[in-house]
Amino acid sequence: MIKIGICDDEAEFRKIEIKTLSKVLMDGYEYLTYEICEFETGEQLVSYYADNDIDIILLDIEMGNEHGFDVAQKLMTIRKNTRIVFITSHESSVFEAFACRPIGFVRKRIFEQEFKMVMSRIIKSLVTDDKLIVLGEGKENYQFLINEIRMIDTYNHNVIVSVDKRDVTIRDRLSRFEDRFGEDDFVKVNRGCMINIKFIREYEFGRLTLLDGKKIIVSRSKAKEVNEKLKKYTCRGN
Repeated sequence: MIKIGICDDEAEFRKIEIKTLSKVLMDGYEYLTYEICEFETGEQLVSYYADNDIDIILLDIEMGNEHGFDVAQKLMTIRKNTRIVFITSHESSVFEAFACRPIGFVRKRIFEQEFKMVMSRIIKSLVTDDKLIVLGEGKENYQFLINEIRMIDTYNHNVIVSVDKRDVTIRDRLSRFEDRFGEDDFVKVNRGCMINIKFIREYEFGRLTLLDGKKIIVSRSKAKEVNEKLKKYTCRGN
């Protein structure tokens, strides 16, 4: 789940932002789940952010007596890697905004058009921070939140990604991502299948049972690795 914060003192424009966000995510990033949090003031946003992480923040630069740059500085004091997209009606503010190292800068008068372009930078940032992975070759790319992937299986020259009770077939090779997934809570259980450990309900007699009831055979060569990863995961108190 990606959490998106919208901070703007204009309620009507917040509605426009939410509508645009939903449209952009559905059109090009349909396998990403998200939650939107609204804030009318920078003070509300900073107070919430002190105790709750937000993956992306859309921050209005002009909000009554508050200045978006001041709010951004407070947010970055809480977390240095805060991802901020500045929103403004005044195009001259773009140069000042760079001091806060934002992911993007979007003008209100062409919000939808510019936000679509900024979204690609947001995706790259999430990939870099290991929250998200892009699968697919050529123009057919799909973005998935890593912690929401249940299983990745292979079939011919495709990978089958199980996420949100759906199986998505993509032209790609599992071998390209084995090392990457190995750093997370994934374990390779046979020649062509990797499982997210948090979706395992039971493991016995060389067979895994997932939370959705699906059963997966563990090959003899992978049994030791599966046992070790499961023990480590359990000892972490997950």
